[in-house]
Amino acid sequence: GYNDEQARGARDALAKTIYGNLFDHLVKVVNSTLTSGLDESNVSTLIGVLDIFGFESFETNSFEQLCINFCNEKLQFHFNDFIFSLEQEQYRAEGISVDNITFEDNQPTLDLIEKKKDPAGIIPRIDEEIKTPRGTDLTFHSKLVKQFGVRKMEHPSFSLPSRKKANAERSFIISHYAGPVCYDVDGFLEKSKDTLHADISSVIRESSSDLLKQMFTPLEGETPKPTSRRKKK
Repeated sequence: GYNDEQARGARDALAKTIYGNLFDHLVKVVNSTLTSGLDESNVSTLIGVLDIFGFESFETNSFEQLCINFCNEKLQFHFNDFIFSLEQEQYRAEGISVDNITFEDNQPTLDLIEKKKDPAGIIPRIDEEIKTPRGTDLTFHSKLVKQFGVRKMEHPSFSLPSRKKANAERSFIISHYAGPVCYDVDGFLEKSKDTLHADISSVIRESSSDLLKQMFTPLEGETPKPTSRRKKK
């Protein structure tokens, strides 16, 4: 059983998971609809439109802004890759002479945010700190500073605000492609607690809603755990 705090955490994790799975489901439906009836060999003739959505930088920036700006950073990387790198390669392959276009590679910033190890980036470190006994937003912040802010290991996309800035002791700056953003780590860990217990996923798969069951399809190699509502034959 769960105590009150654990029950609230499980409730929030379930809500986040349903929201995320529903979004993925809608993306699949839209993609399937757009390509319906088309010969797969001709799908490459479709034109894709890349919409760079809003970059956010407010007086106080939290985990939500980090997620939004991370998405923008990923979009910018793909924009650079397709518009500059791949197009120039195509021109060269076709013998077309074009001036080499230089652009700023934002891979270091992506690594700072999402790299899983050697060293782990910001998001993986949040997950680690959640699992750490007595882990807090401030202990998470201190580990970031130690990893990316010490002179010998300084990261080009990571810096610290002036000590005169409000909440400087729990803030850090990421140099995004669109400009520097100062983030306040208050609430980072709490907002990232979205691990869903396997028992809850198993119960959802027994839902009377076909959509819910579809969104919680077991992962490859995963065996759904029977629930009390499933009758033995």
